[in-house]
Amino acid sequence: MRAIIQVTLKTVSAGEGQRFLHDLCEKLKKEIMIDDYHFEIETAEGPITEKCVLSDEKVIA
Repeated sequence: MRAIIQVTLKTVSAGEGQRFLHDLCEKLKKEIMIDDYHFEIETAEGPITEKCVLSDEKVIA
């Protein structure tokens, strides 16, 4: 089964949002509530996903 959830984050930065979503999804994964996850954060500079590596709030990988 697949579900899509859309949220509005009250964070100051994309990095904060990425860390929050990653931590939340990992907790759900440990509780055997989800098998896998993917998220995408919309920013003015482009999307940030769980796979992006950030440095100074900018995607470097």
